[in-house]
Amino acid sequence: MSNIIEFANRLRDQIDIVQVIEGYLPLRRGGINLKGLCPFHREKTPSFTVNPAKQMFRCYGCGEFGDVIKFVQKVERVEWMDALRLLCDRFKIPMPELRGGTRAPGQDELREKLHQVNHTAVEFFMKTLATALADSNCETAQYCQRRGLDAETVKRFHLGLAPDSWTAFHDFARSSGFERDTLVTAGFVIHNQESNRFYDRFRRRLIFTICDNLARPIAFGARVFHAGAAPEEPKYVNSPETPLYRKGQQLYALHLARETIARDGRALIMEGYMDVIRAHQHGFTNAVATCGTALTDEQARGLRKLCTEVVFAYDGDEAGQKAMLRGSEILLEHDLKVRIMALPPDHDPDSFLAAEGPDAFRALVDGASDLIDFFLRVNIARYDRRTVEGKVQIVEALLPLLRKVPNAVARSEYIRHTALLAGVEEASVLRRLRDLDERASGRLREQVAAAAPTNQGGEGAPRERYLLKLAVEMPKLRPLLNQVDPEWLTDPCVRRLFCSLCGAEYDPNAPAPTWNALIDGCEDETDAQTLSAIALDDNYPISDCTEELQNILARLEHRHQRKKRDQLRILVGEYELMPPQTGEEDPSTPLCNQMDEARQTMRDLGHLYHATNPTPSLLRKPRR
Repeated sequence: MSNIIEFANRLRDQIDIVQVIEGYLPLRRGGINLKGLCPFHREKTPSFTVNPAKQMFRCYGCGEFGDVIKFVQKVERVEWMDALRLLCDRFKIPMPELRGGTRAPGQDELREKLHQVNHTAVEFFMKTLATALADSNCETAQYCQRRGLDAETVKRFHLGLAPDSWTAFHDFARSSGFERDTLVTAGFVIHNQESNRFYDRFRRRLIFTICDNLARPIAFGARVFHAGAAPEEPKYVNSPETPLYRKGQQLYALHLARETIARDGRALIMEGYMDVIRAHQHGFTNAVATCGTALTDEQARGLRKLCTEVVFAYDGDEAGQKAMLRGSEILLEHDLKVRIMALPPDHDPDSFLAAEGPDAFRALVDGASDLIDFFLRVNIARYDRRTVEGKVQIVEALLPLLRKVPNAVARSEYIRHTALLAGVEEASVLRRLRDLDERASGRLREQVAAAAPTNQGGEGAPRERYLLKLAVEMPKLRPLLNQVDPEWLTDPCVRRLFCSLCGAEYDPNAPAPTWNALIDGCEDETDAQTLSAIALDDNYPISDCTEELQNILARLEHRHQRKKRDQLRILVGEYELMPPQTGEEDPSTPLCNQMDEARQTMRDLGHLYHATNPTPSLLRKPRR
């Protein structure tokens, strides 16, 4: 991946962040920065700031920050690598191959061929469908008319038709220059080893195109629709997994639903392609579907980046309930709120929308039950809570969900509610959970750590952050900054970053580090946020005044020595309370000597700055 990182650094130098951002929102000059309304949250007063000199952005309203790649990643809601590709496509910059990564040699060429053949397939299938729809009497046209698949829907979802032929696409693709091995790898052609015969996977079926985050076709689902289909013929035939496609990573129509999901904070998950298409037709453009598999951890992780709530709109039969239960466990682990939409037993989203319309469907979505409430009702209806066995079965059915709730408050309320409706003691549910939940203590530690304050710098924090800013923007002062003892720095985040930056020997010929490069190198998100805030904070002007820098260093060491003296004073006091030991040296004597040394150091340091000027001029905020 090192060559991609190097390429990303060069790309930042080639692309102007202002030019990119102004393609999404207007910016106005405000001093050395430009300002605009943040695209990541709703606001009336501009708090979104762009610094052209440092090629960085930061919103002081919602806290988002980063470089041009991070901006595109956030605004387009794609992965980092996809944001890189979008920028390369936009500015006609060729993107290098991945070297030294996990891909085998030639994988990039293969992936490019697969993208090409997928695009060719979309054109072929859509053209075939258009020809069939031109004849209103043909079975395909009549089927599409019954299902409400109009021209706009066909175009938006790249719907197509596989001809009633064993080799139609194979022959077309071969005549277009694609090799058979590519067609087999892409999943369009099946090779019969015994007869050495090659034939199309999709034949006489309606084609649904599955796209990635960049709206590129990567796989296909094919539905049987003709009346003469054999009873044993599968309803759907889907693409196999390929170098471009992993079933557990994709959600059908996510590239179309992404913007609405992020805006509303809610996703509708359905089971079928037609469910999603019908939902989009009726204005529910936050609908997506799993691609013929149970919901996976990767799909849940992708949804969590876009929203906080998921509503299941599965069939209400037992199979649908089991699928929702499994999916809910995964979604809860990602701290997503889950609700269940109760469809009538004889309906799926497609049939319900066709029969009852969007208003009735919206009422079901808005009235969707809380996850625990839904499954409590289902299991109370299934088991007899008047019996001990029934109570046990109800609680046991809910335990997998209760274990997955990460929020302690929500979990406590769910446990209380479950115990109340099941007719058991709350303590018994808690005891059962403790027996099962081996991760409870680990989760509690994580929650405590997450709730701990991140900035412990106190009154010295501005000085410490200023030193870090000097270390980046004034590298010639590095020899003087290397005199700083990390123990002088009380902000743990600044201490980590300062040590990594000033720990190496200063080389005047080495290129100066950039803020963006340092932020990219942060493994901790808190460190990255701190660097971004320091980089874009122009309240404290940078200066190479050595005298005032020494003043700051003296103050930091003075504060450290004062803290050390106070700690020693406490220890001496504790020893004085202990009974004297005959014939032994007073254990407080060495501590008193250290305390005297700390006092003398503080007096010496006090001569280096003026007590009447507690804030050096470097750290005085300029008047507005």
